[in-house]
Amino acid sequence: MDELTLDRQALAVEPQATQEQSVVDIGAELLVWQGRPAPRCFTFRHWGRSLFWLAIFVVAGVWQWVGWEIYADSGQTAWAFVPLPLLVLALCLSIGRVVRARLEWEHVFYVLSAEKLRIQCGMPRHIICFNLAELSYVRLDLYNKNGKNGKNPQGELENTGLGKIYLEFGSRSVVLCCIEHAEGLFELLRRHVAADID
Repeated sequence: MDELTLDRQALAVEPQATQEQSVVDIGAELLVWQGRPAPRCFTFRHWGRSLFWLAIFVVAGVWQWVGWEIYADSGQTAWAFVPLPLLVLALCLSIGRVVRARLEWEHVFYVLSAEKLRIQCGMPRHIICFNLAELSYVRLDLYNKNGKNGKNPQGELENTGLGKIYLEFGSRSVVLCCIEHAEGLFELLRRHVAADID
């Protein structure tokens, strides 16, 4: 099978089937698992960077306002236009990053067949294919309610059901972030690594 369209309608998966239990025949390959990242988690996964650039945006905005005041009083044009590139850059890397991630989320989709992992992602949309025979390492990091490794007051981890899976295929690596019920996918992938060791 040379090409695979990774749309839900094209895969014709029954809506009542869960992610871990979906088994659909797509041509010559058997579809074992399909899913996509949680939308809010995927959109705000770089919230720390966005918050930093939002603070830079506020500082650049104040600088721009002061620059316009100096320009109005003394006629020095440099003060009015020097902070403008920083203002635009900070806007793109703060609010623009979140908007772009939300628009990109609509194009992100993961499909695990018996032989390959296909990742549909990006703007414009493209498909990356990994052969499971080359899978050499898999790690699961669960997101908790109080941060990635946060604990509640009793010292227990509170799982949100979301996770990040890091995979290595020889010299290539990929991270599947914000996966709902990531434990199921992790177990399916871990079996391929264990089969290669045996």
